[in-house]
Amino acid sequence: YLIKRVLEILHDAVVCARTHVASAQFDGGLTLSRLKHRIQKGFFQGSLVLDELFMVENSLLDVVSKISLTNDFMVFAGDDMQLPPINDTFHNCSVPALMHSDLLKCIAPICIELNVCKRSDARLHSFGLSCRDGDLATCLDQARHLFLAKDEPEISLTVTNSRRQQINQEVNTRLAPPDARLLEAEDGPIQLYQGAPLIGCKIEPPILNAIWYTITDVSDELHLSSERGEELRLSYEKAARCLTMRHAMTIHKSQSRTLQGHVRICTGSRPGHVSPFFTLRHLLVAASRATSCENLSIE
Repeated sequence: YLIKRVLEILHDAVVCARTHVASAQFDGGLTLSRLKHRIQKGFFQGSLVLDELFMVENSLLDVVSKISLTNDFMVFAGDDMQLPPINDTFHNCSVPALMHSDLLKCIAPICIELNVCKRSDARLHSFGLSCRDGDLATCLDQARHLFLAKDEPEISLTVTNSRRQQINQEVNTRLAPPDARLLEAEDGPIQLYQGAPLIGCKIEPPILNAIWYTITDVSDELHLSSERGEELRLSYEKAARCLTMRHAMTIHKSQSRTLQGHVRICTGSRPGHVSPFFTLRHLLVAASRATSCENLSIE
């Protein structure tokens, strides 16, 4: 909402984000990986708006910093409680948290903290605020009392890929009709049928990583409809390489999304288990994907 209002005010601003999912929220949005080539070659001019700042690796932010002294105007938006980039180093050296780094002071000397929520209900917003100052055990206990959705989850958010794959296999096997076509995909076998939900697991055009797809036909080729309104056809060989099921996805990959319906948070490898890798940030990010407490549950 805020970024769209900024774009209405600025003229000819370029808006970008780290992921395809985040950039697709805006008309003409680019991924930062694509924009960096224009910056490096000195072709970028004008105002820059970067969303989901805290999902960006320091190596890419270093590229952005090169235009901070000459650029007309730059706006960065993000939540410092997002999960940080995986294996984020700079020239093989560990880096400090971005929020307290000299790099952020360089590229964004003015910081504005928002305190009005336009995304979720008041109870969920209050829970999110408590996660910023609380401890995992207390906040998880609070979540178990607040998040009581009982119906079948639309999607499960997991900490690990192994739990994600397990849930996907269980749900896909249960929902697939007898005439479904088996695809031996790299991420695991998929029963293909009309209406089955899929997600890109790597970039292999026209498939993009983390973009959602729905099967529209299973014939000589696989027919898909993307969440961006595209109608696609691809071979089963390509589909096996770059698609997987999306009954479940990792919390890390769910960032930038607002999820509708029942969202189940899986804290470990089985119901009731809490993985040692599950942190307060995982809980906050997972819970904030939904729009109300009534749409959440803890496995």
